[in-house]
Amino acid sequence: MTKNVFAGTWEIAAENGMNKSIARFPDVCMSPPSPPAGPIPIPYPDTSFSNNLKSGSSTVLIGGNGAALAQKSYYKEPVLGDEAATRTFGANILTHQITGKTYFQAWCMDVLFEGKNVCRHLDITTSNHACPPSTTVPLPSAEMMAMPAQQALDEDKCPCCGAPLHPYQKGDDGKPLKPISEKDYYEKKIKTIEDATKAKLNKKNAARVQYKLDALKQARADADKLIAMKEASRQKVAAAKAAGASPSDAAKAGCPNVTEKDGQGCGTYFDTQDVKYSSPVMVGATGQIPLDTVKKLANADFSSTQYHRVIGNTGPTPKDTAIQKWEEANQPHKVGADDIMDHKTPKQAGGCNSAYNTAPRSWYNSNPDCAEIEKLQGQLETLQ
Repeated sequence: MTKNVFAGTWEIAAENGMNKSIARFPDVCMSPPSPPAGPIPIPYPDTSFSNNLKSGSSTVLIGGNGAALAQKSYYKEPVLGDEAATRTFGANILTHQITGKTYFQAWCMDVLFEGKNVCRHLDITTSNHACPPSTTVPLPSAEMMAMPAQQALDEDKCPCCGAPLHPYQKGDDGKPLKPISEKDYYEKKIKTIEDATKAKLNKKNAARVQYKLDALKQARADADKLIAMKEASRQKVAAAKAAGASPSDAAKAGCPNVTEKDGQGCGTYFDTQDVKYSSPVMVGATGQIPLDTVKKLANADFSSTQYHRVIGNTGPTPKDTAIQKWEEANQPHKVGADDIMDHKTPKQAGGCNSAYNTAPRSWYNSNPDCAEIEKLQGQLETLQ
C-alpha cells in the first residue's frame, strides 16, 4: 500500500510509491543496421518507476520502504526503453550505456532524511546514466497529485498541479474557494436548481415544474451512481497494486478519467455555486464577453488563445500543454484534432486545467464503465 508523505507541497518519491519518469526523450543510442549501412543514432524514450528505487533511505522509511535521496538514490529498470540499441555499436552516444540508471537532478531544499535532501514528484529526472551527467532532456517526473486540499490552499497552491492557485479556484476577493466533497458539490447544485424551480410554481405551470423536479430526482440518483462508479474504479487500481502489479499496470485496471484520490489532489472539488466575478472579460465579435462564473473563466483559461492574449500569456494554452504532456507520457498515442480533452474533476467545480486532471476521450471511450462515468458527469455538468 502506498503512503503519502509530502515535502514542500510535493509528495516524496519512495520505493512503495507511484512516482514515474515517463518517456524521457531523447536517449540517443547507436542502433542497427550493421555496417556498412549502419549503425545509426536513434532517440529512445526511457521510462522508470519508483518501485525499482535503489540506494534509498535505510533508517527513515515511508510505508516500510526507502525514500529517494539526493545524489544517492536512483531507479534501475530491468527494461528502460532503449533495449533495441546495440551495446557493441557503442550504445548511448554519451555514456555508452543501455538500460542505465535514472537519477534525480533536483530535490527539496529544506527536508532531509539521513542528512540528504529528499527527492519528490515533479523534481527533475534524467535517464540512462552510468553516472551523471545526463543523456536525456530533463523533464518533471509525474508522481500522483494527492496533496490534501486544505494544506495546498493554506499555501495558496493548486492541490492538483502544485502551481499557484488558478484564478478560477479563487473568489472575487482573491481568497481560495472552499473545498467541498464531490457529493456535497452535486447536492448543492441540484438543491439550488430545485429551490429555484419550486419558486416558479403556479397553477399554469404545475405540470412543467413537476417534470423538472422529477428530472432533478433522477440527477441525484445519477450523482450517487457516478460517485460509486468512480470509487469502484479506484478500488480496482488498489486491488491491482495489492496483487503486486506495477504502478503503470495497476493504473490500467481503473479509468484514466477518474482521479486517484477523492477529496484531495486533483480530486478536490470547490464550492463554486454562488461565485460571481466582476472584472475578467474578453472582447469578442459582439463586444465584451463577461467571464463572471467559475465555469466561464475556467473554460477561457483552458483553451481560449484570445483570453490568454488579454492576460498577457503568449505561450501555449493549458489545453495545448495537457495534450503535449499526454502524448509524451503515452507514446505512441496521439490526440487527434477531433478528440476531446475531458476533465476528471469538472472545470465548473474548480478542477485544474493541467494534464494531471485531463484525459483524451479516445484514450478510454472504448471502456463501457469509463464512458458511462464521463456521460454521467457531463449530464450533471450541463444541469441547469
